[in-house]
Amino acid sequence: MGPAATAIQLWQDATLPRVPKYCKRYFTWFTQRMMERADKKCSQDARNRDACVYVVVAQKPV
Repeated sequence: MGPAATAIQLWQDATLPRVPKYCKRYFTWFTQRMMERADKKCSQDARNRDACVYVVVAQKPV
């Protein structure tokens, strides 16, 4: 995925828990379509150049 599609994926993951249960299916469908469109606008060269996107989920020890 290109950088824009990756950003949309991260946004979806961050906001999905706050979306009402009855809307989650539609919200996910909508954001997935946004990712698809964003990725189509991204060139293969840009995807190859910016392919390393790291996400770290950390939890503070108790």
